[in-house]
Amino acid sequence: MNRREFVAGLPIAALALGTFVAEDSGTELPQLANPKLRTILGDQRVRSLGAGYRQLHRKEDSVDGLESLILKSIGPGGRDINSALEQVVREDFAKDRTVTLSGWVLSVTEARQCALYSIVTR
Repeated sequence: MNRREFVAGLPIAALALGTFVAEDSGTELPQLANPKLRTILGDQRVRSLGAGYRQLHRKEDSVDGLESLILKSIGPGGRDINSALEQVVREDFAKDRTVTLSGWVLSVTEARQCALYSIVTR
């Protein structure tokens, strides 16, 4: 993908994510489907990693399934979701709960977030 294609696709991606957030306001889903890896790897790579994870874990290949697994991993509410996700990602690495996708070693939580992102931003 060249720079022109990337820039041309930004409004569409922003619109898709904005529509998704508006439809699901009041839930944690927008935060869960926004992995920090997007800032490092970019949207397309995160989408690709998420699609790869979904192919390997077909039982988790749904918004509800992924959302449920991620929420279960961060435990009961009452705390900032982003902080809770960061903590779970650290714990995943410490406990060797990782997956390798396209040469990238991700925590299971990160991989699930990428998978969720890949579904909601199709």
